[in-house]
Amino acid sequence: MYCNVLVHVNPMIGLDPHTALPPPVGLPIIPIYAHITGAFNHLAIWGFATAKDSSIVLCDGNKTMQRGTDIGFFVIHVPIPLIPHFLLPIWNTLTGSKSEFGVNAVLVEDAPVAVAVAKIVNLNLNCFGYTSPLPGVGVVITWTSVQAAMSLADFLAGLAAAVIDWAIQAIVNKLTATKAFGRFVDRITGPLWRRIAPGLVERLPAGTLLGSALHATGWNRSAAYFAGNIPAAAISILGHGSPIGYSAPWTLGGGLNIGGNSYFDPTGWAHSAVYDYFNSPAVPQY
Repeated sequence: MYCNVLVHVNPMIGLDPHTALPPPVGLPIIPIYAHITGAFNHLAIWGFATAKDSSIVLCDGNKTMQRGTDIGFFVIHVPIPLIPHFLLPIWNTLTGSKSEFGVNAVLVEDAPVAVAVAKIVNLNLNCFGYTSPLPGVGVVITWTSVQAAMSLADFLAGLAAAVIDWAIQAIVNKLTATKAFGRFVDRITGPLWRRIAPGLVERLPAGTLLGSALHATGWNRSAAYFAGNIPAAAISILGHGSPIGYSAPWTLGGGLNIGGNSYFDPTGWAHSAVYDYFNSPAVPQY
């Protein structure tokens, strides 16, 4: 099937399930709350750290996207029905929307070109909260006149990559939501707490995040929630990484890129294994 090639100006509109903490005190917690999302593949603030594209290979004058491109930070999240909640600054900053489908026979600077899996519309794998078993989904709308022929091997390989990315992200979400991870972050940030709120930390309930100390000293609650999650976010981005959104290249989620070589790429391994199998002349595709 001939599918539109993705370019940097294509918009993404999606639906992501995230936790919501409504005012005035963040209770009761809403485990899964729908958020309408929006961004562009690689335009303005979107994709600056995570997009994979080429300014040399152009489609209708636009930069051509490579398979695996990710919008990354600052995907707009709007809760539906519309409510304010204290986690919105986090969900609007630490985001991801990844294009998993491509055509392996058409390369853009040595990487498969990204295409719309439904001919003119692509389905991106979006970020999601630890309370949701299902990932967010982004719809990328395309209009380029350039197309590439997607085979069944391409489709199944992209689907396998998406499933692996979803599974790894779900595991990361669950692990970082455990009390053990919270205690680990608390131990690291404890000295910072005591500088910000001397004498106060010891009176806070066990397991309270840095945000509680900040709020207790007069910070706006939303700002306190956001700042209080920065240590955990830094550990995620720079410590272990994740397959959706930005991860430091030396992390597991970033592929353990050392010396220009990647030593941990389960998504790439799954994609290659499925593509090579179904692209073999010995295996009928249809």
